[in-house]
Amino acid sequence: MDPGEYTPFGGEHAAVARYIDGLSVDELAAHFERSMTARIGTFAHRAALRLGASGDPAGVDAALRILTPPYPRWSSHAAVLLGLARAERGVPALVGCLSDPALPAWHQAPPRLDAVTALARIGSPEAVDALVAAAQAQVAAEDPHGDECLYLQRLVQGLCAVGTARTVDVTLALTGVMGELWDTPTTRALAQRADRRFVPFLVELLAGPRRPEGLLGLERVATARAVPALIQVLQTADDRALRYSATRALATAGEHAYQELSPGAYRNRQAGTAQRRAVAWILGQVDVATWQLTRHAAHLLADRDSGVRARAAASVGLVGDPACVPLLLDVLGDPCHRVRARAATALGRIGSRDARRRLKDVARRDPVRCVRNAADAALRALERPRRPGPGGPGGDPPHVRAPGGG
Repeated sequence: MDPGEYTPFGGEHAAVARYIDGLSVDELAAHFERSMTARIGTFAHRAALRLGASGDPAGVDAALRILTPPYPRWSSHAAVLLGLARAERGVPALVGCLSDPALPAWHQAPPRLDAVTALARIGSPEAVDALVAAAQAQVAAEDPHGDECLYLQRLVQGLCAVGTARTVDVTLALTGVMGELWDTPTTRALAQRADRRFVPFLVELLAGPRRPEGLLGLERVATARAVPALIQVLQTADDRALRYSATRALATAGEHAYQELSPGAYRNRQAGTAQRRAVAWILGQVDVATWQLTRHAAHLLADRDSGVRARAAASVGLVGDPACVPLLLDVLGDPCHRVRARAATALGRIGSRDARRRLKDVARRDPVRCVRNAADAALRALERPRRPGPGGPGGDPPHVRAPGGG
């Protein structure tokens, strides 16, 4: 059977797959090279995946012969193979794919895109140098458009996949020249590598269709500069996932974000529920003075929304300040069972032995099982030896919880 008998159409994909899986690596390498000139995309793609995963030298040799100008129509599969095989000796051939003036842009695009991904996978100094040089050339051009769009997006993805300080620097430069060329995979890749220098760019994303990716990046690197835009998202977004993401980003921005957000939440009774819940959650993620903590917690634990009260109780437990114990004891009588359970857990986390009698009463008498279980767990926590730590005298260090609870 010969791969030339197959076409990439119809129901013959399965037949091609069975045929490829039955070949040895040497046979597959020989057929792979022949499939380039036969323009058999299905065979070439599956063969490239198998040969690349094996890393066999025969497959790498075949790919290197294919990536010699003039390039066959399906030569992008050879670039895929070299990337999967992490073949450092394929770097010169891949670099040649990035800028061969002999090919028209429409013919050049597939090999260029897959060559960028392959160089990022290989990740050797020579491969990284090539990616950085290609990106710097695009920055110098200052007006990428048309056929360069997909190439620029793939460059950013490749640079972010490498993730070194040098590649992040050149990615930052690309943000100034790409304009509207950002798609979802590209912005997501950048968000996962961005540092604080990218905050202005990420804030700009909040005003457009890439808002989720902008929030993803700001969850990691938000500063005071991002706070007004994040508060705007929190107050206006209909999507709960976006509000939670904005809340996490505000927590990253630190105490400044809390001070900007909190007055409108606990003083202004007209503040939206989402904003008050965000303040209640962020209270447990930032450092505030004891007097401020107790005052704000008192307002939040008396809020009309049970979600706000539950988040506030959990946050007080995360902070671990014994000054809040009287507030939590009062909350054990809250009409909402979720609030009572969070208060019991918080008392166990703070380590207040003064609360033992009240917790025992809750563990026996509360009508809701989850509250009784929380009180039992808090009592057991009070019996354990506790080490001093950042969570306060109770010893349990604070940890970051998702803002969606309660």
